[in-house]
Amino acid sequence: MCKHIAAVLYGVGSRLDEKPELLFLLRAVDQNDLVVHLDTKLPLASEGPEAGKLLETDDISQLFGLDMAEGDSGSGQTEKPRSVAKTTGNKKSAKTGKRRSSAVEEQEKTAWLEIEDLISRRNESGYKKATARLIELQGDARRSRKITKFSRRLATLRARHERKRRFIERLDAAGLIT
Repeated sequence: MCKHIAAVLYGVGSRLDEKPELLFLLRAVDQNDLVVHLDTKLPLASEGPEAGKLLETDDISQLFGLDMAEGDSGSGQTEKPRSVAKTTGNKKSAKTGKRRSSAVEEQEKTAWLEIEDLISRRNESGYKKATARLIELQGDARRSRKITKFSRRLATLRARHERKRRFIERLDAAGLIT
């Protein structure tokens, strides 16, 4: 599978992680149809589970054969509850900020993959487009104050493609020097 298809599938998967109900929309299925007659199909259990189906111990480390460190269960100190105003007000903005930053990071990652693809064509057109895309990324990095990260990635890219003299000359002419 090529990296472009993998990137698309990754994007679709991350979108479905955020909103699983989109799967029903994608398949043109009414999600309510799945649970309409659920109460008649599954009778409620009036008895508890059979004795053989109950776990004999609550010790997870023994159950799975793992050596787990004991937690600090009773140090005597209790954590102060946070005020409701602090947690409630920032909850949505924190989620939105994470989504934005992950979306920006995903776009950045896709852009670097696109640049690698253009360079791998080993022709002037690919080198020209890759250089133009790098100039755009450099501007974005300056605006978002992530120029150090961009410089590191550019240095890695230059080192990886140092044998492609025409590409390196293009980078030098564009001022993309680390």
